[in-house]
Amino acid sequence: MRLGSYEFSPGLWPSIATLVLLPGMIWLGIWQLERAAWKQGLVDAHDASSQLAPVSLEWMLDAGEVSEYRPVAASGHYDLEQQLLLDNRTYLGHAGYHVLTPLRLKDHAAVLVNRGWVPLGQSRAELPELPGPAGRVSV
Repeated sequence: MRLGSYEFSPGLWPSIATLVLLPGMIWLGIWQLERAAWKQGLVDAHDASSQLAPVSLEWMLDAGEVSEYRPVAASGHYDLEQQLLLDNRTYLGHAGYHVLTPLRLKDHAAVLVNRGWVPLGQSRAELPELPGPAGRVSV
């Protein structure tokens, strides 16, 4: 077969490899398209739910309603003794931690709240001071 000034004459093994691999590559392409559609559905669901007004977390738990990506409001007190530091987080090019603190609700259930980012100290051996509000808070 001639393509312009180029003579196209593939060998036997490249032709067999192409015939064997082509269905798999087509299947992988279709799989990627289906995956993209699934992820777009997640983004659309997140956008739609995040536009709704926040509801009380206690009400959602009592009603047994499960709503992903729905903004909620909760009140309770922080359990500062059980805080977690999520390491290897950067902010504006600086290393640090995310501070995750359990918020104890009135029925003693807990919700993990990300209270923000704190910078890394001189070394990881020195953890930052993590004061928190005492008493009841609303988030």
